[in-house]
Amino acid sequence: ALFALGGYGARRLLPGSDIDLLVVSKGTKADLDPLVRAVLYPLWDAGLVVGHQVRTPKGQVVAVAEDVQNATGFMTARFLAGDEALGARVVADTFRRLRRDARRLRLAILERERPGSPYLLEPDLKDGAGGQRDLDELTWHATLRAGGPCPGLEPLTAAELLTDSEAAAITSAQQTLTAARWSVHRADPRGGNQLTLDAAEIDGLDAQAVQVALEQVHHALLAVRARLGSGVPP
Repeated sequence: ALFALGGYGARRLLPGSDIDLLVVSKGTKADLDPLVRAVLYPLWDAGLVVGHQVRTPKGQVVAVAEDVQNATGFMTARFLAGDEALGARVVADTFRRLRRDARRLRLAILERERPGSPYLLEPDLKDGAGGQRDLDELTWHATLRAGGPCPGLEPLTAAELLTDSEAAAITSAQQTLTAARWSVHRADPRGGNQLTLDAAEIDGLDAQAVQVALEQVHHALLAVRARLGSGVPP
């Protein structure tokens, strides 16, 4: 069963994005090597950066239990090809483990560093405060609340962790930030994520709109974090 993870799984690839793949199989290394090479070599030959993991079904459950990045990466996983029944079992077993570990995962996510500020003149649109990683964190909280694959923020609004107006602002901010990151990636073959003043001017980006989007995401995440810590049931 072949899965797309992270931003690829979320259908949010950019020109400089990594391609994150997961192969889950009960087969032996000898069985899998030709298959994995057949998948990876054309991608590498095309100049793409590919991250990949090969695991057994049991190993996949262990991986998400041991590493929070493995856990969050699978929260937006998308089945691509292979044995659909195996893929469905992998999703069910993985999310069963994520539900079991939900409290621990939530605490680990809340301890994530958020560098920079949404008010910087040249912000980091991925890892900086208000950027894509903050949007990802909102998705992770929604997924943990839902207990299964979750394409939206409805679990957070249903639990009153996020207001309807905040959710609408986040959806709009995601579109603005993705468009800005696309422009930055297109201009920088290395896939940078810093929006410089020069880049904004060259690409004709509305820097003020990007700033507003960063602020909206930043404050919405702070609100969700505060509400999670104020006695809202986990």
